[in-house]
Amino acid sequence: MKEAMRRSLVKDLDRLISILNDKGVTAGGAELEKLSTHVIEDVTFYKNYDAATLAVLIYSIFKVSACVDPEKHSMLIEKLTRVRNSLAQKKFGEYNIALSESFTIIKDCNSKIKEHIQDVMFASKLKKGSHLLEQGMSVARAASVMGVSRWDIQEYLQGSTALEAHTESSRADLRLKKAMAIFAKESNPVLFLDAGPIITLSMAGLIEVLAALKEYSGAKFYITPAVREEIISKPQEIRRFAFEALQVRRLIRSGIIEVYSGKISSTRVKSITRLANSAFSIKEGKLEVLQAGEIETIVAAKEFGPSSSGSPVVIDERTLRLLIEKSSGMKKLLETRKRKKVNVDSGIVKQFSSEVGKPTIIRSIEMAACAASYGLLNEYLPEGEENEARKTLYEAVLWDCKYHGSSVIEHEIDEMIRVLLGK
Repeated sequence: MKEAMRRSLVKDLDRLISILNDKGVTAGGAELEKLSTHVIEDVTFYKNYDAATLAVLIYSIFKVSACVDPEKHSMLIEKLTRVRNSLAQKKFGEYNIALSESFTIIKDCNSKIKEHIQDVMFASKLKKGSHLLEQGMSVARAASVMGVSRWDIQEYLQGSTALEAHTESSRADLRLKKAMAIFAKESNPVLFLDAGPIITLSMAGLIEVLAALKEYSGAKFYITPAVREEIISKPQEIRRFAFEALQVRRLIRSGIIEVYSGKISSTRVKSITRLANSAFSIKEGKLEVLQAGEIETIVAAKEFGPSSSGSPVVIDERTLRLLIEKSSGMKKLLETRKRKKVNVDSGIVKQFSSEVGKPTIIRSIEMAACAASYGLLNEYLPEGEENEARKTLYEAVLWDCKYHGSSVIEHEIDEMIRVLLGK
């Protein structure tokens, strides 16, 4: 066991014992939850069995708070004190025995230790995923690294600041006006959607916006096979997202969303992904920021579109947007997050830009704003003076998108509402 980690675990045990001595399990619930969150972060940092075991123990103690009687409470403190002292004295054999005995006491109250292990390890993965996002990595890339789905990451981020502070590459009012032109009445646009916008709209309860915009503008919405895998195949295996997956499947079955059947060059996708993940580096090495699936959507849109810029694409992911629209903003983001100097290979960035071009990019939040602006969500208008009612609807829709994964800054929402209200 590494010395730094051993000292950290001893401090955590001191805090645990202090809470139990001062307040007991039930009364100390809030502090136990806070401590549990902290040790889960240690699991993320240390990636070690001992840190994970202690995290599960503390999380389990927090979860059994309703059924620990006074006698077992005293026994638990006694065992935990043995755990703490043996660890402090580096008597690891005694430490493991005392730890096992502590788990035995908890199992008498609640047999769901296996579920607690899953909870802790899953939470640590998501926290790590959030940390990766804060370092500039894309949602798709972070999900892939941690072995979780984008649905999981975006659900977790609803209560996180990982997507809050960032640089945008285009003014919100201009991006919204582009979207409104794309979805003008009977304009018949063709758009390619990344997984993120569909997940955002689904989790925000706004998935029917796609059907409404299709009917209003004659739009065709394409997704690539990789996106289909991400939004249907994976979430169908996750109980809390299974119904959302069924909703998306229904849209595909009804033709609202179509799976692109054209040929997508896997060689080109890999080449562009390699360029993106070679363009930025720190002293320790290259920074891998994107996932091949994200690039697949860009490649398909470019190859399908009638112009050199290709068809418009819908991307909520800020990392890919910055890299395409303003690579200097990507450097700034990475340096802010890493707190280190980031080197940019301008030749690779130029090559990347040449490959992907300058596609028109909008987000799910612009799609929802267009639907609201065109009266497609009027059934949700509250009673009252029309201007105020519309402002209430716009705010509700836009903030819902933001809190379900559309990477948008607060002042952007204000700008968009001014456009929607004609101010």
